[in-house]
Amino acid sequence: MRPVQGLLHPRVPRDDRHDTYRWLLRERITRARTLLLESDAALSEVAISCGFSDQSHFTRVFSSIVGTTPGAWRRSG
Repeated sequence: MRPVQGLLHPRVPRDDRHDTYRWLLRERITRARTLLLESDAALSEVAISCGFSDQSHFTRVFSSIVGTTPGAWRRSG
């Protein structure tokens, strides 16, 4: 099923669901990086705030995109 033209944000790729999901994950990780740098919120709170179901899922996705865990990234920043 194709999304109705105009219902998605203009930055969302329109070619298929896989690309849209990957775009969404990158957006969530961008938001998470901001929260990790600008707050002292627990990783589980950052995960939930960014739309992840739990900290474990957040850590797996963050690590696959950024190349390190959220905790290590926060400590290095």
